[in-house]
Amino acid sequence: MQNLGVAPYTDRLFVLSAGSVEAVLGLLLILGSTTRLVVLVVSGFMLTSNLTFLLQGQPEEALLEITGHLPIICTALILLVFGSQARLRQPAPGIPGAASAAEQSP
Repeated sequence: MQNLGVAPYTDRLFVLSAGSVEAVLGLLLILGSTTRLVVLVVSGFMLTSNLTFLLQGQPEEALLEITGHLPIICTALILLVFGSQARLRQPAPGIPGAASAAEQSP
């Protein structure tokens, strides 16, 4: 962050802010209210981090970054396509009370 002109931005503050953003976005994904929007924001963050490595002339780091986040990228693609649709929340057979909860939802 010091390269961007934000001088008092310490490593500790960076970790705190990154953790806070991850917690908020994770909570929004769990709640399912704005699933596709959150997935697009997370995809933007990942694209930005990969482009940063590529622009700095570190293609090995960019490859390591995208390989490490591949499970997250695949999950994001699935959520982007399907979202949080009600048809995906079908009751599992053999669970007592699951059928009555499924019948109540529209």
